[in-house]
Amino acid sequence: MDESILITKAEEHIKEIEKETIDLSHISDFSTLKSSYLKFKNNLEKLQELRSDMEIKGYAYPYLSLSKYGIKGYNSYRSSSKHGFSTQADKNYEESIENNKKESFENNKHNQIYRMKANSKKNIFNRVKSAISSHKIVIGHFEGFAIIKCEKCSKTYRINDFFKVYGDKCSCSSKNLSIEVLENGVHRLKIISYLPLSGNYMVLLSRLNSWGRESFKKILKYLKQTKNSSVKTVSVMIKFKKNDRWIRKKINLDSEYSNSYEEKIREDYGKNVRIELLQFYRSKPSIINEKHTRYALALAYAGYCQTLTDKNKKSILNHYIKNFETLNEYDKIVEDVSNNEPKVLFEFDTIEEWRKFKIKEILKDKNLIDKKGNIDNKLSKDIKTREKLEKNLFAQVAPTLILWDMFKFYMTKSKDMRKRYKGPFPYLREDIDRKQREIFTLINNNAIEVLKKYNNENITQIKSMDFILHKKFKLEDNIKGMRININHLALGGAIIVHYSDLDIKNVAKLFYISEKSVEKEMENLNIIRKPRTQRSKDFLNMIKK
Repeated sequence: MDESILITKAEEHIKEIEKETIDLSHISDFSTLKSSYLKFKNNLEKLQELRSDMEIKGYAYPYLSLSKYGIKGYNSYRSSSKHGFSTQADKNYEESIENNKKESFENNKHNQIYRMKANSKKNIFNRVKSAISSHKIVIGHFEGFAIIKCEKCSKTYRINDFFKVYGDKCSCSSKNLSIEVLENGVHRLKIISYLPLSGNYMVLLSRLNSWGRESFKKILKYLKQTKNSSVKTVSVMIKFKKNDRWIRKKINLDSEYSNSYEEKIREDYGKNVRIELLQFYRSKPSIINEKHTRYALALAYAGYCQTLTDKNKKSILNHYIKNFETLNEYDKIVEDVSNNEPKVLFEFDTIEEWRKFKIKEILKDKNLIDKKGNIDNKLSKDIKTREKLEKNLFAQVAPTLILWDMFKFYMTKSKDMRKRYKGPFPYLREDIDRKQREIFTLINNNAIEVLKKYNNENITQIKSMDFILHKKFKLEDNIKGMRININHLALGGAIIVHYSDLDIKNVAKLFYISEKSVEKEMENLNIIRKPRTQRSKDFLNMIKK
């Protein structure tokens, strides 16, 4: 496919996605969910095909193919005499300058054309990758939102499995299907309209206000939190004897052999093998190890929470600010003057100077500023209070919400499920180390109260969230390979009850599970911690080994 045709095809598909309306008001209806899900799924498949074609064409690194054109150095000419150039030499010199000028002009022209093409390739490739990440997030939220149930045989299916295998009818051939919303699932369909589904991440970023951009930066920082360096592969240069000949060979071993590489080499190549060179290749993966997915999640949560705080800004500020009407009057004055421009500037060098003067003049008439130019004390305090609220509260709502959703996902899904099914967080690591868990200590308690009061979020303060996650990951490692029937949703609740100050009743409401299921997993935890019978003790010893 020609490069210009490929770019045009990608742009047309992206424009089609941009024109599509997102209406999730009747998403609990089977036909609505089916049409919406398949629409996003088809868009994703087309985008992935485009990305594959672009990668084959070298769109990932378009600047490598750029030829660097430059002005050639002038040829040196020696004059026939010691005192200057000869006439013929002068003519050659002038012709050389003219030729170099023409060549330089042509080179610059070609260089500009190639660079413009490379920029177009890079921009469209980034937009396609951003759109792919956004669609993966959408599909993850859909799959966590509900399951499909057959009314005839009561069989249930995950959304992806059902449409992929069965299409529009159950395995019993019945088409009487319904949607069962998973209240205990991790999903947030309201952020879908804030995702860069058409790869328009720069447009969405420009729509964020000051605290929205601050939220965006914070979320990016959290999701980019890197793990302590760990060994990814081990590269070994060995020398061993075979058929009375010494053979030198380079081999690569996986991270599982980082501490036992010598035993593995001797096992494969014999006891007389010699290690000549040893190299450890380390990696520092992020919590979400894909740039465009981090950007998409940060934009979606920041945009959604900005709308939420804007909608309830007056109510929130009324709680902290004493003279809200005066502050509103001040804001209106500043806004009106900022939208005006003087017809003629006499005493002022810039429009900004005129605006500052005009604001002070109006504030004096309103008795909001004294003769020395100082703003009224009460108004000044309210302005500073609002600035602190925007920085320390409004900008913390989105980071708090995404951290809560990630915490809930880690606590309610098994390690195997997190590895195979990323859900609403594509490229999320199935477990994280101590350094990465530190981000969960940054959840803002005031932001939690805002989310509970103004968005009816089922969220609460939990102390030592990083420590609770550590205990969950450690328990999963211990019971790995054991045939134990575990309700992982209830297990997460049981761990929270055991290591926090929340009781079973509150945790059951928090995760939409029954108290009995939490109590059952609490018993399993106690058996593992303090076994009563000899069988339980033997089981614990097996786990420790």
